Amino acid sequence: MVEDNRQVLNGTDEPQKLLTAEVVRQWQAGVRGLFETGAAKKRLTPEQAWALVDAELRRMGLNLDDIDWGREIVLRIKDATVAGTSRMCTRYQDRTPLIDAINTVLCEN
Repeated sequence: MVEDNRQVLNGTDEPQKLLTAEVVRQWQAGVRGLFETGAAKKRLTPEQAWALVDAELRRMGLNLDDIDWGREIVLRIKDATVAGTSRMCTRYQDRTPLIDAINTVLCEN
C-alpha cells in the first residue's frame, strides 16, 4: 500500500500503475451506468438483469467471491474500494469480466 490510499498495480515489464480512490469511483460510476442502461434497454428489473450477468460470469469461469463483489457494486449494495478493485485487477490483469458480461447480455443486440 502506498500513501494517499493508492494501491500499486504491478505489471511484468510495464511501469507501475496507481489505482486511486478517484479512479475507482470513476470506474464504478461507469460500470453502474452501463449496467443500468443495459437493463433499461432490455426492460429488465435490476434483479432480472443481474441474473443474466451472473449466469454469464459463471459461464466465463469466475469464482463466486468475484461474482458477489460485482453484484454488490452494480446493484449499489456496496461501493467499490481500492483494495477490492485492486484484487480484481490482479486476478484479471488482461480482462474486464464484469464489463464484458454486462456488454454481452445487456448491451449487444
